[in-house]
Amino acid sequence: MLDGRIMGLDIGDKTIGVAVSDIMGITAQGVKTIRRESKKKDIEELKNILKERKYVIINFLIIIQETYD
Repeated sequence: MLDGRIMGLDIGDKTIGVAVSDIMGITAQGVKTIRRESKKKDIEELKNILKERKYVIINFLIIIQETYD
């Protein structure tokens, strides 16, 4: 069952910070910091977090600048 929480991503060059709001959407708590390795691994890690916490993506727009060597 969906509880109205919002997951936020802080996408940087080296890490992706993941935070989740409380049920009322007033505060957010850090969930995990993902060390960026490759696009495929980054997306897999985010998918794992979504599965573990039973979140659903409603609208996800991402602009990716090539930062991998």
